[in-house]
Amino acid sequence: MGGTVSANDAEPIDDATLLRLRAALLARDPLLLRVFERDEGLALLHVDARILLANEGSARAYGVASGEQLVGARLRDGELASVPFPFPFEGRPRTLTLSLGRAADAAPSEADRELRRLQRTLLGAERLAHAGSWEWGAGPPRALRWSPGMYRLHGLDPSEPLTPERIAASVHEDDRDRVRSHALGGAPGGSWEYRVRLPDGEVRVLRAEAERARDGDERAVVIGFAQDVTDARAAEARIAAQLEAKQLLVEEIHHRVKNDLQLASSLLSLQERRVSPEVAAILRDGSARIAALALVHEKLHVSAHPARVDLAAFAEELARSIFRTLHVEPERVALDVRGGGVWLEADRLVPCGLLLNEMLFNALKHAFPAGRRGTLTMEVRATPAAYELVVRDDGCGMPERTAPLATLGLELLRRLPAQARGTLERLPGSGVGYRLSLRRELGDAAGSD
Repeated sequence: MGGTVSANDAEPIDDATLLRLRAALLARDPLLLRVFERDEGLALLHVDARILLANEGSARAYGVASGEQLVGARLRDGELASVPFPFPFEGRPRTLTLSLGRAADAAPSEADRELRRLQRTLLGAERLAHAGSWEWGAGPPRALRWSPGMYRLHGLDPSEPLTPERIAASVHEDDRDRVRSHALGGAPGGSWEYRVRLPDGEVRVLRAEAERARDGDERAVVIGFAQDVTDARAAEARIAAQLEAKQLLVEEIHHRVKNDLQLASSLLSLQERRVSPEVAAILRDGSARIAALALVHEKLHVSAHPARVDLAAFAEELARSIFRTLHVEPERVALDVRGGGVWLEADRLVPCGLLLNEMLFNALKHAFPAGRRGTLTMEVRATPAAYELVVRDDGCGMPERTAPLATLGLELLRRLPAQARGTLERLPGSGVGYRLSLRRELGDAAGSD
């Protein structure tokens, strides 16, 4: 912004008188010319706010070739400060006034207009984003400059001097050391959060970032940015609390369903003692299937991941449960579980649990008759296209039949793979083996713990 001078005459003067007054100034006051040799933009005005004299600094400020082109231009923004300057002219005492102002007819340069536009945009963006910026001299002079947004964030009056004491008083007492360390420490930079206490006592949370830079004079500075994230942090806390409450509810549901299923399985086991052997076998199979479902809900209840279960751990626990139900001694039939790293969602784990229950039940009931020894192997692995669960025994194999059996277990083996969004195939070789392939879907988690 250029400096200006006006003459306190009672009436404006015409162009010719203005030019004569200017010539007289240049001829009679060499000290004034020394003042106008300064780099700062300076101009001399008559009482009607028209420029008599302008230096090269004013010319640069307004994007013209020389101060001569500003003569006759009119003050635009009004005076900001003034100093009386007496000067006699054509037999009349005149007083000129040195003041700060801007010329109306001196159009700013394109660069000046772009700079002002960017400044307006930045200030508007800070206001909308509840943000502010700052610059601190990393070396002498260690000056600190704040944008208007920083004053708003800290609840400070921009018309008062910005001192370390005022800044510290606005920061929450528990966060002052952290702010000093990040913003003014030996290696300032990075990002951090801190709280401020506003004049009305309200506490707000600010997130700040800073980095080292160079100013226009290539001096080392630290530039920073801060934003009010109080509402965002409060929303995150509410969402976390809601998710925790939802997870507790889901866990309670799984726990109660597990208990109810275990009760139903126990009731069926009690009924086995009151019916014929044929009916007892049917009840035993039904009880085992219900127990498999109960185990699904138990694993979901205690799983470290909401609504997901480690398939290998689930398969091993289910197998050991069936070992106990059928009174199979581990010394006679060994259980070999391989692989892992596959986690299944609840909607796929239920049909997988029932399928696995049928495969294990059939193997332990039929593959090792009359005390035969052997091994029951289960392997869980992930391929690029699918998750695979392989169940194989080295027992006596499946006998040849002239007509297919129509049992509930075989019906489940035919129907349930589709519910699990997969396929089940019989494997060749000795003993009996099955491979359950579950196609991978977006969001599936393999290899997570």
